[in-house]
Amino acid sequence: MKAFRISATFAVLLVALQAAAESDRYAVDVRGAWTALPGAGRVQGTNDRLSFGDRFGSGAAVSMRIANASTLEVAASNARMPSTLHASGIATGRAIRFVPASLSLLRDLDNRMIVPYVGAGIEYPMLRRAVDVVSLPSLHVVRIEQPDHPALVLQTGARMLLGTRWSLGVDAKYVPAASTFETRTTEDRTDGLQTNFHPFVIATGLGVRF
Repeated sequence: MKAFRISATFAVLLVALQAAAESDRYAVDVRGAWTALPGAGRVQGTNDRLSFGDRFGSGAAVSMRIANASTLEVAASNARMPSTLHASGIATGRAIRFVPASLSLLRDLDNRMIVPYVGAGIEYPMLRRAVDVVSLPSLHVVRIEQPDHPALVLQTGARMLLGTRWSLGVDAKYVPAASTFETRTTEDRTDGLQTNFHPFVIATGLGVRF
Protein backbone atom coordinates (compact mmCIF):
# COMPACT_ATOMS: atom_id res chain seq x y z
CA MET A 1 0.00 0.00 0.00
CA LYS A 2 2.82 2.40 0.83
CA ALA A 3 4.47 1.73 -2.55
CA PHE A 4 1.11 2.37 -4.25
CA ARG A 5 0.73 5.74 -2.49
CA ILE A 6 4.24 6.76 -3.50
CA SER A 7 3.62 5.74 -7.12
CA ALA A 8 0.29 7.59 -7.15
CA THR A 9 1.96 10.72 -5.80
CA PHE A 10 4.61 10.56 -8.51
CA ALA A 11 1.90 10.06 -11.14
CA VAL A 12 0.14 13.24 -10.01
CA LEU A 13 3.45 15.09 -10.12
CA LEU A 14 4.05 13.83 -13.65
CA VAL A 15 0.73 15.24 -14.83
CA ALA A 16 1.38 18.58 -13.11
CA LEU A 17 4.87 18.84 -14.57
CA GLN A 18 3.65 17.97 -18.03
CA ALA A 19 0.99 20.65 -17.84
CA ALA A 20 3.53 23.29 -16.84
CA ALA A 21 6.27 22.11 -19.17
CA GLU A 22 8.13 24.76 -21.16
CA SER A 23 11.41 22.98 -21.94
CA ASP A 24 12.69 19.42 -22.06
CA ARG A 25 15.97 19.59 -20.15
CA TYR A 26 14.70 17.67 -17.13
CA ALA A 27 12.82 14.37 -16.82
CA VAL A 28 11.07 12.39 -14.10
CA ASP A 29 10.40 8.65 -14.39
CA VAL A 30 8.17 6.44 -12.24
CA ARG A 31 9.16 2.78 -12.50
CA GLY A 32 8.41 -0.71 -11.41
CA ALA A 33 11.69 -2.42 -10.53
CA TRP A 34 12.67 -6.10 -10.44
CA THR A 35 15.63 -6.55 -8.08
CA ALA A 36 18.07 -9.44 -7.64
CA LEU A 37 21.21 -9.98 -5.56
CA PRO A 38 23.23 -12.63 -7.41
CA GLY A 39 26.67 -13.61 -6.18
CA ALA A 40 28.41 -16.24 -4.08
CA GLY A 41 26.84 -15.03 -0.83
CA ARG A 42 29.30 -17.08 1.23
CA VAL A 43 29.66 -15.78 4.76
CA GLN A 44 33.37 -15.08 5.36
CA GLY A 45 35.17 -17.76 7.37
CA THR A 46 32.38 -20.32 7.02
CA ASN A 47 30.94 -22.69 4.45
CA ASP A 48 27.52 -21.13 4.96
CA ARG A 49 25.78 -19.12 2.27
CA LEU A 50 23.28 -16.28 2.50
CA SER A 51 20.86 -15.47 -0.31
CA PHE A 52 17.95 -13.12 -0.95
CA GLY A 53 14.89 -13.78 -3.09
CA ASP A 54 14.32 -11.77 -6.26
CA ARG A 55 11.47 -9.33 -5.84
CA PHE A 56 9.46 -6.69 -7.71
CA GLY A 57 9.27 -3.24 -6.14
CA SER A 58 9.05 0.43 -7.04
CA GLY A 59 11.53 3.01 -8.27
CA ALA A 60 11.95 6.53 -9.58
CA ALA A 61 14.54 8.60 -11.42
CA VAL A 62 15.24 12.28 -12.06
CA SER A 63 17.51 13.23 -14.93
CA MET A 64 19.00 16.40 -16.39
CA ARG A 65 20.35 16.84 -19.89
CA ILE A 66 23.85 18.33 -19.57
CA ALA A 67 24.91 18.21 -23.24
CA ASN A 68 23.66 16.98 -26.58
CA ALA A 69 22.77 13.27 -26.09
CA SER A 70 24.28 13.24 -22.56
CA THR A 71 22.20 13.01 -19.37
CA LEU A 72 22.94 12.94 -15.66
CA GLU A 73 20.54 10.67 -13.75
CA VAL A 74 19.78 10.16 -10.05
CA ALA A 75 17.73 7.03 -9.41
CA ALA A 76 16.61 4.78 -6.58
CA SER A 77 14.47 1.68 -6.15
CA ASN A 78 13.02 -0.29 -3.28
CA ALA A 79 12.33 -4.00 -2.78
CA ARG A 80 11.60 -6.28 0.17
CA MET A 81 13.76 -9.38 -0.32
CA PRO A 82 13.32 -12.50 1.85
CA SER A 83 16.52 -13.98 3.26
CA THR A 84 17.60 -17.63 3.19
CA LEU A 85 20.54 -19.19 5.04
CA HIS A 86 22.15 -22.33 3.64
CA ALA A 87 24.24 -23.92 6.41
CA SER A 88 23.73 -27.22 8.27
CA GLY A 89 20.23 -26.95 6.86
CA ILE A 90 18.14 -24.34 5.09
CA ALA A 91 16.27 -21.62 6.95
CA THR A 92 14.12 -18.78 5.63
CA GLY A 93 14.30 -15.55 7.59
CA ARG A 94 12.86 -12.08 7.51
CA ALA A 95 12.71 -9.88 4.43
CA ILE A 96 15.20 -7.04 4.33
CA ARG A 97 14.46 -3.80 2.51
CA PHE A 98 17.06 -3.19 -0.22
CA VAL A 99 17.30 0.39 -1.51
CA PRO A 100 20.01 1.00 -4.14
CA ALA A 101 20.57 4.67 -5.02
CA SER A 102 22.68 5.66 -8.02
CA LEU A 103 24.18 8.61 -9.88
CA SER A 104 24.94 7.89 -13.54
CA LEU A 105 26.11 9.61 -16.70
CA LEU A 106 24.12 8.32 -19.69
CA ARG A 107 24.79 8.65 -23.41
CA ASP A 108 22.06 8.34 -26.05
CA LEU A 109 22.98 6.14 -29.02
CA ASP A 110 20.22 7.37 -31.34
CA ASN A 111 17.64 10.15 -31.57
CA ARG A 112 14.72 8.42 -33.25
CA MET A 113 11.42 7.22 -31.80
CA ILE A 114 13.25 4.53 -29.78
CA VAL A 115 16.35 5.91 -28.05
CA PRO A 116 18.82 3.34 -26.69
CA TYR A 117 21.46 4.49 -24.21
CA VAL A 118 24.42 3.28 -22.19
CA GLY A 119 26.12 4.70 -19.14
CA ALA A 120 28.00 4.20 -15.91
CA GLY A 121 28.14 5.74 -12.49
CA ILE A 122 28.20 4.98 -8.80
CA GLU A 123 25.65 3.11 -6.72
CA TYR A 124 25.21 3.01 -2.97
CA PRO A 125 23.20 -0.01 -1.77
CA MET A 126 21.28 0.73 1.44
CA LEU A 127 19.65 -1.84 3.73
CA ARG A 128 16.69 -1.49 6.07
CA ARG A 129 15.04 -3.96 8.47
CA ALA A 130 18.26 -6.01 8.44
CA VAL A 131 18.24 -7.13 12.10
CA ASP A 132 17.45 -10.60 13.53
CA VAL A 133 17.62 -11.77 9.94
CA VAL A 134 17.88 -15.59 9.95
CA SER A 135 19.21 -18.39 12.15
CA LEU A 136 20.29 -22.02 12.12
CA PRO A 137 21.99 -23.98 14.94
CA SER A 138 25.38 -23.45 13.28
CA LEU A 139 24.98 -19.74 12.50
CA HIS A 140 22.79 -16.93 13.82
CA VAL A 141 22.71 -13.79 11.65
CA VAL A 142 21.71 -10.96 13.97
CA ARG A 143 22.40 -8.01 11.67
CA ILE A 144 23.48 -7.20 8.12
CA GLU A 145 25.17 -3.86 7.53
CA GLN A 146 25.23 -2.03 4.22
CA PRO A 147 28.55 -1.35 2.47
CA ASP A 148 30.41 1.74 3.67
CA HIS A 149 31.43 2.77 0.14
CA PRO A 150 29.76 3.21 -3.27
CA ALA A 151 30.31 0.77 -6.13
CA LEU A 152 30.68 1.13 -9.90
CA VAL A 153 27.38 0.53 -11.68
CA LEU A 154 26.91 -0.15 -15.40
CA GLN A 155 23.66 0.89 -17.00
CA THR A 156 21.82 0.42 -20.28
CA GLY A 157 18.28 0.84 -21.51
CA ALA A 158 15.97 2.45 -24.05
CA ARG A 159 13.18 5.00 -24.19
CA MET A 160 10.26 4.92 -26.61
CA LEU A 161 8.84 8.38 -27.23
CA LEU A 162 5.10 8.84 -26.70
CA GLY A 163 4.53 12.25 -28.21
CA THR A 164 6.74 15.25 -27.57
CA ARG A 165 7.29 14.87 -23.81
CA TRP A 166 6.13 11.48 -22.54
CA SER A 167 8.11 8.27 -22.92
CA LEU A 168 8.00 4.61 -21.96
CA GLY A 169 11.34 3.23 -20.82
CA VAL A 170 13.20 0.13 -19.73
CA ASP A 171 16.45 0.32 -17.78
CA ALA A 172 18.97 -2.16 -16.37
CA LYS A 173 21.69 -1.57 -13.77
CA TYR A 174 24.38 -4.04 -12.72
CA VAL A 175 27.26 -3.79 -10.22
CA PRO A 176 30.13 -5.86 -11.74
CA ALA A 177 32.44 -5.73 -8.72
CA ALA A 178 31.29 -7.42 -5.55
CA SER A 179 29.32 -5.22 -3.17
CA THR A 180 30.28 -6.33 0.34
CA PHE A 181 27.67 -6.61 3.09
CA GLU A 182 28.92 -6.95 6.67
CA THR A 183 27.22 -9.93 8.32
CA ARG A 184 27.10 -9.85 12.12
CA THR A 185 26.57 -13.17 13.90
CA THR A 186 26.32 -14.37 17.49
CA GLU A 187 29.18 -16.77 16.76
CA ASP A 188 31.60 -13.92 15.95
CA ARG A 189 30.61 -10.73 17.77
CA THR A 190 33.88 -8.85 17.21
CA ASP A 191 34.04 -8.72 13.41
CA GLY A 192 31.61 -8.24 10.57
CA LEU A 193 31.89 -11.19 8.20
CA GLN A 194 32.05 -10.18 4.56
CA THR A 195 29.32 -11.46 2.25
CA ASN A 196 29.48 -10.45 -1.42
CA PHE A 197 26.70 -9.75 -3.91
CA HIS A 198 26.25 -8.07 -7.31
CA PRO A 199 23.08 -5.93 -7.22
CA PHE A 200 21.04 -6.14 -10.43
CA VAL A 201 17.91 -4.06 -11.13
CA ILE A 202 15.66 -4.05 -14.20
CA ALA A 203 13.09 -1.25 -14.22
CA THR A 204 10.39 -0.09 -16.57
CA GLY A 205 7.99 2.81 -16.38
CA LEU A 206 6.64 6.10 -17.64
CA GLY A 207 8.55 9.36 -17.87
CA VAL A 208 7.93 12.99 -18.77
CA ARG A 209 10.30 15.78 -19.79
CA PHE A 210 9.83 19.36 -18.66
